[in-house]
Amino acid sequence: MPTLPRVGRTLLRETAYEAIRDAIVRADVPPGNALRDGDLAEQLGLSRAPVRAALALETLATGSGS
Repeated sequence: MPTLPRVGRTLLRETAYEAIRDAIVRADVPPGNALRDGDLAEQLGLSRAPVRAALALETLATGSGS
């Protein structure tokens, strides 16, 4: 049987993080605007849990890496 390539696993938290980060970089989210998990979850078509996890990532919240 031929070997199939492995499929990468992406967490919804990472997908949400990238979408939110990209929206901030593109200025789709105005500076100083509150990021509400419920609103973001609805716009992204996700539940609140992965959005909350994305918002909790230090690099998104503070703009600094660790």
